[in-house]
Amino acid sequence: MGKTINRLVYGLIRVLDYLWPKDSQILLFGSRSGANPSGNSKALFEYIQNLNETPFECYFALAAESDNPSYVRIRRPSIKTIRLFLRAKTILMTNSLGDFGNFRPSKRKNIIHLWHGQGPKADGYASKKFNEEMLRDSEYWHRYTTAFVTCSRLDSYMRAYAHALHPTQILPVGYPRCDYLLDKGRWESKIPTIYSDLPDYENVILYATTWRTDGVVRYFPFEDFSQNDLENWCRDNKILILIRSHDADGGKIEESLHVRNLSFAIQPDVAEILPEVDLLINDYSSIQSDFMLLDRPIIFVPYDLEKFLSLQNFCYPNYDFWCPGQKVYTFTDFKQAVEKAFRGIDPYAEQRKLVNSLINEYQTPGATQRVYEYLLHLLGFRG
Repeated sequence: MGKTINRLVYGLIRVLDYLWPKDSQILLFGSRSGANPSGNSKALFEYIQNLNETPFECYFALAAESDNPSYVRIRRPSIKTIRLFLRAKTILMTNSLGDFGNFRPSKRKNIIHLWHGQGPKADGYASKKFNEEMLRDSEYWHRYTTAFVTCSRLDSYMRAYAHALHPTQILPVGYPRCDYLLDKGRWESKIPTIYSDLPDYENVILYATTWRTDGVVRYFPFEDFSQNDLENWCRDNKILILIRSHDADGGKIEESLHVRNLSFAIQPDVAEILPEVDLLINDYSSIQSDFMLLDRPIIFVPYDLEKFLSLQNFCYPNYDFWCPGQKVYTFTDFKQAVEKAFRGIDPYAEQRKLVNSLINEYQTPGATQRVYEYLLHLLGFRG
């Protein structure tokens, strides 16, 4: 009964959204199903909030209550939140419409997908994990997308195919969150503020993984692996390893003095700590696309590559080309690859620069400003 009433209430809100007068000045942002402000939505939201003059009034949709008047609760929403949603002409999201809870917009709203990552992992029609129902739902909502942000013309073609988008819906201006990585003047030391008992370290490794449809990820999936050996090796080489799982993954992380969990709960926005990372360990996660902007080495651990291909697939063929870095399958190889990288031996540097130029057309800051200018034109505040 409760679910039925809930559907009726939000169905009524959607009907009202079609009838309600719209205010072009109101921008409603969302990310990660309301868990916290992060990614491109957070970057654009904070940019506009910090402008001295702007025609826009910005709000962020969160699941929980907040003392910040710019944050609105979307779980068990108040009348004030419902009215705000109805009045908003434009909503902007990173993941999906789930960023706004159960609210669903009418055709009268602008829907801006700021998106959350480009990388080897396929989605939509390019993915094997999407069944017919998922594809129908995706195609239905993307039909009403006003703009879908991408980082390059190459990625624009893939997103148009994957999400059944018309080329006019694509906005290839770059990700707002990447402006932070491209502007060294904004970099801050975040890691010492996250952990209170850090060891003596000189280099930071980020071990970031993607979600798997068939279960949890395995960290350090090597037959010759030993947690004690890892800790001793990190201590001897003054290395700090931060492990960041996908927020939909439940893999177990073994922590120690030199190996720390960097979950979304601990650090919602990983872009804020990337400038402090000297080396990325990746599998198929889109985080590699952002990290390439820093021109630093990447090592890959594709222990389940064939299985991943069979269940999910990649956007582009040839994993070895699009993932420029040494592929390691033993703990010994892993340690040797890391040590070579920290000695400045980087055999994949040129390939990485080539891939970076293809997937990240913009190599200087400005994406946030470009999206902002687009909104000004879209909503009639600039001719």
